[in-house]
Amino acid sequence: MRRVTCILLLVCALLAPAATAAERRPRPLPRLDVTRLLAGESVARGTGDLTGGRVSYNLYQTADGGYMSLAALEPEFWQAFCGAVGRMDLADQGMAPAVAGEPAYDALCALFRTRTRQEWGETLAGVDACCEPVLALGEALASAPVQALGMLAGDLPGSPVRLSPGVRGPGGLAAPSLGHHTAAILAELGYDEGDVVRLRTAGIV
Repeated sequence: MRRVTCILLLVCALLAPAATAAERRPRPLPRLDVTRLLAGESVARGTGDLTGGRVSYNLYQTADGGYMSLAALEPEFWQAFCGAVGRMDLADQGMAPAVAGEPAYDALCALFRTRTRQEWGETLAGVDACCEPVLALGEALASAPVQALGMLAGDLPGSPVRLSPGVRGPGGLAAPSLGHHTAAILAELGYDEGDVVRLRTAGIV
């Protein structure tokens, strides 16, 4: 689920309105706000617990320019995270505001910049702290959870719907080429094969 969370955050970032140069970094959005984005509503960033307003629920840049997604809003996850990174002095600061100048936020920003995204992923592997690397789309599609769930049809995402155990809905169908269904439609309208040939020869269809 934590890796799926990262993918959802990435989708939210892709759906968000274009940012200014000063704002061009991924920011977490609440999962349910995806529907609001699709409906064309704007979503304020950094103003709530689930929109990057807390140090325990945010994205942090790493030494190599990547990002780590921290979603340790619940106390047990935050405690596990603080213990794993050696910052138990922040154990009671999980709900501190994520704004520049806030000691806990500045400390975490500086901390994450000390290692690369891969190094942080390795450090926190197996730690139940809801902290995972933010994956690019290609990385997400190649990730172990996506592969294990069989969510790809060739190189493309397949249907996520499973009609019954071991059975998935239609997937892997290539998009029809231009004119792919023309002959079938014309036949339904009463045109025979000769008519279709003449229409094609004349460049009409």
